[in-house]
Amino acid sequence: MNFLKFIAMIFLIGISSLLAQELTRDSMLSILDEENPSISIEKLLGYIKVDDDTNNYAKLEIVDKIISKTETLGLDNLHTDALYHKGILLYRLNRYHEAKNLFLIAKSFYGRQRDKYGLRKVYEELGYCFERLGFQDSALVFFEKDLDISTSLQIDSTLSIAYTNLGHANWRTGRFTEALNNFEKAYQIRKSLNKPAKMASSLNSIGSVYWKRGNYGKALEYFLESTRLREELKDSMGLTISLNNIGTVFQRMSYFDKAEQYFNDALNKSINTAYNFGTAYSYYNLGLLNLESGNYQDALDYFFQSLEISEIVSDLNLIAMTNVYIGESYEKLEDYETARFYYLKSRDQAKNYDDGFSIAKANSNLARVLYKLNKSFNEIMLPLKRSYEISLEENLREIKKENYYLFYQLYNRENRIQEAFDYYKKYTEVKENILNENLVNNITNMIVKFELAKTETENELLKAEKALQASELENQKSIRNFIIIITILALILIVALSVLIKNKNKTAQQIAQQKGEVDKLNQELGKRNKDLKSSNETKDKLFSIISHDLRNPAGVLVNYCDYLNSELDQLDPRMLKNISSSIKKSSESILELVNNLLDWSRSQMGKIVVNPERVSIAAIFEHVKTIYENYANLKKLSLKIELKSDIHVLADLHMIDSVLRNLVSNALKFTPSGGTIRLTAEIDNRMCKISVIDNGIGMSEELQKSLLNSEYNTSNKGTDNEKGTGLGLLLSKEFIKLNGGKIELESKESEGSKFWFTLPLN
Repeated sequence: MNFLKFIAMIFLIGISSLLAQELTRDSMLSILDEENPSISIEKLLGYIKVDDDTNNYAKLEIVDKIISKTETLGLDNLHTDALYHKGILLYRLNRYHEAKNLFLIAKSFYGRQRDKYGLRKVYEELGYCFERLGFQDSALVFFEKDLDISTSLQIDSTLSIAYTNLGHANWRTGRFTEALNNFEKAYQIRKSLNKPAKMASSLNSIGSVYWKRGNYGKALEYFLESTRLREELKDSMGLTISLNNIGTVFQRMSYFDKAEQYFNDALNKSINTAYNFGTAYSYYNLGLLNLESGNYQDALDYFFQSLEISEIVSDLNLIAMTNVYIGESYEKLEDYETARFYYLKSRDQAKNYDDGFSIAKANSNLARVLYKLNKSFNEIMLPLKRSYEISLEENLREIKKENYYLFYQLYNRENRIQEAFDYYKKYTEVKENILNENLVNNITNMIVKFELAKTETENELLKAEKALQASELENQKSIRNFIIIITILALILIVALSVLIKNKNKTAQQIAQQKGEVDKLNQELGKRNKDLKSSNETKDKLFSIISHDLRNPAGVLVNYCDYLNSELDQLDPRMLKNISSSIKKSSESILELVNNLLDWSRSQMGKIVVNPERVSIAAIFEHVKTIYENYANLKKLSLKIELKSDIHVLADLHMIDSVLRNLVSNALKFTPSGGTIRLTAEIDNRMCKISVIDNGIGMSEELQKSLLNSEYNTSNKGTDNEKGTGLGLLLSKEFIKLNGGKIELESKESEGSKFWFTLPLN
């Protein structure tokens, strides 16, 4: 019986709600018949403007009546506003084509009425529509028009929205520099207006650009600040996005447990707030995490959950990318036909959305799986060429690298060796460029990891301090209780007082001891941080030198060895001779670099011992001339010693010999055929000034400053394309400094250079 009453009550509530809604709609429509239609229509448009999804269909009926009424009465401005508001309602109902058409009509009317405010808002809505329909370039055009008008109107709130929309459009089309510039301008405006919710959104957008560029330290900095603001504002939806983005940073830095924690936190928040896009995005990120971790079946489960919700919210970009990674999961499980199906599906969806990255990614993956299925040359080339074209247009280097390798594999399979070799060279070049760029980001990210570890250590110390404070508070509470007891129980005053003093002294000793331990820990941490900083500086120097000079010749050796290993039987003697010559040059370059690098690193670690002795400048000049005379003759250069009388200095013979060889070697490299290199020495202010002078190509003032002031030297090619290691001058500066002298240079472009250094006389 009670159950039946409950059902009846629910039924009556539903009927009452429907009647109330009908009454509201009818009462709204009756306003149109009032004596002053302009005022009543403005009221109705204000009601329609409110974003209330439950009444959108009722509002459509009302706005249609307004459009008809304003047209009949000739109220042109209100008629245009009504068309605009109907477009807003259709957009809310995901009817983007219809909304776009109405906005285009409204744009025409606003243009005739010279209404800049109306044009600005309709350009903004047209940008949103084209974005949803997948026409990213058209969206970009309308957002730029919105920005132009917003700039002329000088309304900061709308200007910040215009910069943000333009930033997102640039981000989606791979124009990351422009996107960053627009997001930063939007943030500065919002900061000046003190709009914390909007500031958090801008910070999140800026972080996404750094994330896309691989600078995870900067990305994390902006994501964390965005999260802090959103937590203060209790913005659950915004927090969902920020938490997901922080998770992606930790995933890229291989903190998989932390990444999973943030993704799950984001998922729970989005489910609790019924935020469908946040839920789909969280499932998508959990799928990517499991795909990278090798849990392919779990990845598929997450991707399918993301796909189901993405289709409900009509997020075309997320749908296309989810299908790409579903395909990759099946490819990892060696189910190539299913992978092929999802790559085709993703490609077709991305075409509708005009998403260059997704189209290029889907086509590249499709070509790879077709190769694994041993399909024909032409069938594989069709998607591969399309992916390659887009990767060139939008500078998608990772996809371009994958394309070059697929070209190499395909031509190699067809036994077209020369074309395969050409694409393999391109593949290695792009791969090396990406590795060199990533090395800088990896060093930055290593520093971020160190900072995270340091923060955790500091948190432990803070916990210890808090425990100490809690102990102090507890002791104070005990003292207070004792005083109360003493006051109430006067009869036991002497006994209680003695106990109190005893406990207090003991507590003070414990507190002092604990404080001493904490101070000791702080001192130890400071010492370790100082040592680690010094170690990091030396490590950074080594990484910079190795990434700049050792990686390239070593990479060439490995690549040529790989190529010889796989293609030896097909190579003719001429190509073998060319390859062996390249291997010899790379080996010599590596040997020279390693010798210099060992000497330099020993000097950095303080392991080089200076052995000063009486050194004859004439003898060392003759020794160096003997070493380089044949090379000078080959380049048709004159190597001269200009010394009036012998001079003796007090220096380490091995170091000075190394310095002079480096300077003469550089002079020979950068002096064209027919030139002259002169070795001179003279006494200047109780020091011996030794000079290496050439009439070669010289150098600009900017390069001179860089060579003298930079901590790391650069390397350039010589007149015959000789490759330097970049360590020569760096090592020379270290050695001369250890011997109590200094090194300087003078140079003019096209006239030559003069390097000179000083040493103490014997």
